[in-house]
Amino acid sequence: MLTTKAFWTDALTRAAKTFAQATLATLGADSTPILTTNWVGAVSVGGGAAIVSVLMSVASVRTKAEQADGQ
Repeated sequence: MLTTKAFWTDALTRAAKTFAQATLATLGADSTPILTTNWVGAVSVGGGAAIVSVLMSVASVRTKAEQADGQ
């Protein structure tokens, strides 16, 4: 399952959405004008969240044996 294009497309789509959500949440929490916002910090938080999202996708993959057992 990890070798399929569909898996990686879905995982990267989820990671991109997570990146956007985390970055926007960080910017919104800062409550400062857009020009003085700490963009490096906001993007760093978003990037970290995206990495965790991909890792969670990989960790959630069930093996073929588990699928056959109905687990």
